Amino acid sequence: RGAFVEAYDVRADGVEQTFLLRDRPAVAGDLVLRGSVATDLVATPRAAVHGEILFRDRAGRPILTYGASPAIDAVGHRFAMTTGWDGSNVELRLPAAAIEAAVFPLLVDPLTATVPVDVGGPGAGALRDIAVHRNTTMNSRALLTLYSRTNAQNDVDMFAVLGDDAQGGQIAIFQDLSTSWSSQRGAVTFVGAASRWLVAFEREFSTSAAVRYFAVHEAATTPVFTVLTVPHPNGYSCSRRPDVGGTLATSTTGTRGLIAFQCDATTSKQDTDHTEIFACTVDLAQPQLPLSQPFVAGSSVGTRYDRTAVTVNRESEGGNSSWIVGYQQFDRNNPNASWRVGLVRVTPNGSRYGPSLAFLNSGHALTPRVAGLGGRYLVVHSRRAGSGTATTEEFGTTVNCMRFDWSDTAPNPTFSPARTIDLGFTWDYRVAGAAIDTDSRSHWAFVVEKEPTIGTPALGIVRVGGSGGAVEELDLYRSSTRPGYAPAICFDDAHDEFDTAFAVDTPSSGVYARSLRYPSDAAALPFGTACGGEIAANHVPRVGDHLFAIGLEGAAPQQGALIVLSLSSSQTPLAFAGMPGCTLLADINNGMIGTYFTLTRSDGTASFPIVLGDWPPLPLDFTAQWFHLQPNANAAGMLATRGLEVRVR
Repeated sequence: RGAFVEAYDVRADGVEQTFLLRDRPAVAGDLVLRGSVATDLVATPRAAVHGEILFRDRAGRPILTYGASPAIDAVGHRFAMTTGWDGSNVELRLPAAAIEAAVFPLLVDPLTATVPVDVGGPGAGALRDIAVHRNTTMNSRALLTLYSRTNAQNDVDMFAVLGDDAQGGQIAIFQDLSTSWSSQRGAVTFVGAASRWLVAFEREFSTSAAVRYFAVHEAATTPVFTVLTVPHPNGYSCSRRPDVGGTLATSTTGTRGLIAFQCDATTSKQDTDHTEIFACTVDLAQPQLPLSQPFVAGSSVGTRYDRTAVTVNRESEGGNSSWIVGYQQFDRNNPNASWRVGLVRVTPNGSRYGPSLAFLNSGHALTPRVAGLGGRYLVVHSRRAGSGTATTEEFGTTVNCMRFDWSDTAPNPTFSPARTIDLGFTWDYRVAGAAIDTDSRSHWAFVVEKEPTIGTPALGIVRVGGSGGAVEELDLYRSSTRPGYAPAICFDDAHDEFDTAFAVDTPSSGVYARSLRYPSDAAALPFGTACGGEIAANHVPRVGDHLFAIGLEGAAPQQGALIVLSLSSSQTPLAFAGMPGCTLLADINNGMIGTYFTLTRSDGTASFPIVLGDWPPLPLDFTAQWFHLQPNANAAGMLATRGLEVRVR
């Protein structure tokens, strides 16, 4: 459109619309984007506020949202835009002060596509908890969504559905309906070598509670009815709040999953002063789903420690790769203690390493969540000030996260600095779930419940980079009248996004789905002509990618190679330097960043790793080009690749 670029990313699960302004407008004033809407959906007209417009069908069912738009400038600053709706026109507005403060180019990114999973029906009770995971090898019915719903005061029922990526094509795969017990607090993962989902949940009776589990084949089309019981460990009579670990769907070795849970010696179904964390493995390749003997995940509690709020990373790499079991721990013998995060590495044969304590700063660390694989992990939790008598709160006043590395050969983890995530408002927070980008293995996202002092509970989603620094923070759901709660999250590698599911208290409480996508303008694009070899990036260049690298292929083996980096490009023929047909495409006179020399490998390849920072996040454009020695190729004995335009977003 001349002044800006309007783009649409059309996907199976919705449409993302963006507006990119490369240059600051020539005149001062507010930035206003106005568009007319032709649709059979309806939404209540409203004045301009920073928040979403909810569109419903004629039956009143919520279908999608539009708005809550951030504007993101070239250095990652985020500016809230207002969204207004008069019944036929949408207006996005960014104040003039934000325009003046922004570093261009500026991207306006409205969020769209909230999809209903289960809108309940007349008399449908409130949702209790939700879990979601994705089988990355399936083209249909790749998502399993698990949720529990209150049927009566002391009766909670559980449901599981398999659905497509857009949550269409759903089939009910499990229902646990009984007035004799309640089923809740479910967890789900996938075990690739067994081609099966693993589901665990808590079944609560009037005087006891126990963990149940079952498996679902990836191609299942009929409901599962067989449910098995995890036996109570010796000396314990109440097992609750399970979490599960599986493997990558693409793994071909290792058919075991892990079930972790908390236990108490009483039947009160309440946390005691000495709750303990146990775990057991389950072999999903065998029809009987045999369990190992439950074992203490960390060191024994005895009469000193109290451990609760267990969490497990969703996937390992399969084979003999480990899972990380986390929990919050309190030392009952220390009058000045606070809740801490404990971490244990558990192998498929039941070997344990640790425990190690993270977050040794002051205050209570609450409701931790762990995500990661292949030795790279993130633990995130809420934090509440204080010490001494153990708090029973699950909500904290801030959110902290910490990256740590723990390889399958290391007895203990290596921790990076803790990060406090700025969520921008005075809320109380509970971290509800976390997931790793299994492609880049350098980005994580987590979801939080946000409780205001006055107002309606809302949901947030945060994406962090390789050091745990926040690179994106958005409202997952917010409404002035309808609270949102119980969010869950997983990664979708087929569409390069984080998928979520969450509950909303509509007139009939429902489960809804929404995805967080990466910025669409991040790219590594080759340009110019080469006289030898190829240049390419290993990943899309995204802020926070600590494993990003620019590679060289097609060079002579065991020869010198030089990569040149600059902030701008050039077109300088190199015939004068003895390299006819070659062109210098990096600008070494203006905006030179630097060079790096290495030797090519035996296969004629080389690689230059670049840490794309997330503390602070730094969007950046730069140019790269490889030069490599090729004896007798020309007078200089050197060839050059094409250039690579790298846009870090």
